[in-house]
Amino acid sequence: MTQLIGRCPLCKVSDTIQIARQEINNLMQCRNCGLLYRHPAPAPEDYEKLNNDLDYAWYKEFDLAQFDFTRFKKTNQYFQIQRRLKYVQRYKSSGNLLDVGCGLGFFVQEAAGLGFSATGIDISQKTIKWAQETLHIDVRAGKLEEMNFHAGQFDIVTLWHVLEHMPDPLGTLRYLYRLIKSNGYIFVELPNVAGIDIRVKNFLSRYRLKKHPWCHFSMPEHLYEFNSATFRRLAASAGLQILYWTTLSRSPNPLLTFLYDKTKFGNKMLFVLGK
Repeated sequence: MTQLIGRCPLCKVSDTIQIARQEINNLMQCRNCGLLYRHPAPAPEDYEKLNNDLDYAWYKEFDLAQFDFTRFKKTNQYFQIQRRLKYVQRYKSSGNLLDVGCGLGFFVQEAAGLGFSATGIDISQKTIKWAQETLHIDVRAGKLEEMNFHAGQFDIVTLWHVLEHMPDPLGTLRYLYRLIKSNGYIFVELPNVAGIDIRVKNFLSRYRLKKHPWCHFSMPEHLYEFNSATFRRLAASAGLQILYWTTLSRSPNPLLTFLYDKTKFGNKMLFVLGK
């Protein structure tokens, strides 16, 4: 590991370590707050290229030209959408909902079916075009700050594995703070770098016991990697309160769901934020 001079984008302290040199950018860690992030940040055109087709990759086993919705409803992807909706419905059963980074729009479609006035945005023109033509839902292509949303417009804002892709996650949360009503909520789901399998892989990588050390972080589109402590710091800096948080399993396993909620060692984190 190499000492590099640079300021942490979260705590602004100049004490960062290079964890791994990777193909596009380097994986860095702040020794003050623990944030993992990538440096240098990609140029805007590279950022859009990295993120443009991610949703297509997630649904690569499907023929999007003739999408099989019956088959889709039996998949893990659909389970995760339904799990997210159940968490949202604990706080609101209707209202204006914005899904940031909506991809192909399945969450927006399901939320609208439950009675929400649901809107989705995504930077990928291709996925938005597919969602508009196939699902016939309110989705829009472009960046969040380019949308003509007004203060206090939304009851619910959701970011499902999106914030870690944002060039400025603090600025994003501050902007969303303005968009939610006084009794509104922001739901954020993102990878947990303190999850049990990541801890094991980190240990093996640190002591060169892994064939390809640090390859579990080989996703250059993830500009930031959070644990609960660094995310709490981020939310507080945006003026948001954490109303609830837990960790989740990747699959519908009731035992893992229970264990990860109690131990907080799951590979995904879910936060509910409010003003």
